[in-house]
Amino acid sequence: MKAIALYKTDFHHSYNSRELIGIFTNERKYIKEVKRIIEEDIKTDSGNRNYQEEKDYINWNIDFFFEKNQTQGLNNFELIAE
Repeated sequence: MKAIALYKTDFHHSYNSRELIGIFTNERKYIKEVKRIIEEDIKTDSGNRNYQEEKDYINWNIDFFFEKNQTQGLNNFELIAE
């Protein structure tokens, strides 16, 4: 696996807003960290979602991230990987 940089960014994914979370060379640790961040963000502001809706939304965000290398629709920030 090559090195992957993981960033927090604003909702527009602007370059100036990037905050480095870490650089990963271990795929398992990278996946675990992405899942942890997404789950934590969604669970802290789940609103009126029930457990199943929250779980589905977390899984959708994780799948979207690994398909597009960015998140869409988190509460306070977005993630991007390069």
